[in-house]
Amino acid sequence: MRYLLTLLVLISGLVPLPVSAHVLKTDGDIGGVLHIDPNDNPTTGSTTTFFFEMRDRHNQFTLTHCDCQVIVTENGKQLSSKIPSTLDTQTLTSSFNFPEKAVYQLTLSGKPTSGNTFQPFTLTWSVRVASDGGSSPFATTIKEGLSFLGTHFLHLGLIVGATLIVLYQVYKEKKEEKAKKYASLKANHPT
Repeated sequence: MRYLLTLLVLISGLVPLPVSAHVLKTDGDIGGVLHIDPNDNPTTGSTTTFFFEMRDRHNQFTLTHCDCQVIVTENGKQLSSKIPSTLDTQTLTSSFNFPEKAVYQLTLSGKPTSGNTFQPFTLTWSVRVASDGGSSPFATTIKEGLSFLGTHFLHLGLIVGATLIVLYQVYKEKKEEKAKKYASLKANHPT
């Protein structure tokens, strides 16, 4: 049974976890979490809005004292450079219209406008644009569902197979325990 559990743990390592755009990136004491609208799924041909939730371990960072900049690059080529807007005391926003399906780098950098209220920082996220903005939401959902099944068919098969093996082993062990118990009772109470 121990070997089976080890096998199950190893197989579970093959299963990819869902990727989330909500990843905290840090540079020293400053960190930021990226949220992408629409639905953390940027598309081509329509405006994608970025929201940066800022964090600071020492609570010295304030957006009102930050000279911040958002840069979008693709393969090292700068496509956009903007000063983000402030939504509230800890959230910045910016937008960009991705021209094509690709992987882009989104960089948020900042430095204090006066004094040393916080350390300068640079935070970079990779953003994958994998769908066209022109398709209907229903068609996109169907395509994404089929794409997910096609991509993860092996993983799903491994999970189902490992589950069946574990259930069989548990059944087999229970059956062996009952047989031993019956044999023990029969040996202690001969008829």
